[in-house]
Amino acid sequence: METLSVGMYVRTKNGMKIGKIAQIHKAVNHKSWYELKNGLRVYSYEKINEPSYNIIDILEVGDYVNGRLVYKNDEENYLYLIGFDADGNFYEDSLKEIKSIVTHEQMEQMAYKVEE
Repeated sequence: METLSVGMYVRTKNGMKIGKIAQIHKAVNHKSWYELKNGLRVYSYEKINEPSYNIIDILEVGDYVNGRLVYKNDEENYLYLIGFDADGNFYEDSLKEIKSIVTHEQMEQMAYKVEE
C-alpha cells in the first residue's frame, strides 16, 4: 500500500469510514491515526483499501453517489449511476460531480430488514 499523506482519499476495508485525510498524527506508541475532513478518525491498525488522490478510485459498485446507485465502473474508470428523476423517470448517467457518498457497507448496516 502507498504511504498515506494529507489530501489522499481513504476507505477502510469494512467500508464504514471514507474521506479525505486532513491531518496525520503519530501516537506515543508509534501508531498513527489519520483525521479525515469529515471528522472521522482512521487508526493505523484499521485495514485500508488502496488510497488515492482521486475520489473516484475508492468508489465501488453498489455505493450511492449523490443519492444514486453506482452500478458500473468501466475500464477507463468512468462510473455510471442509475436512479429516478423527480418525475419518476428512470435514467442512466455518467458521474460528473460528487457531492455525497454512502458506501454499500454503510447502506447494509442502516437497512431495516423486513421480517416475513
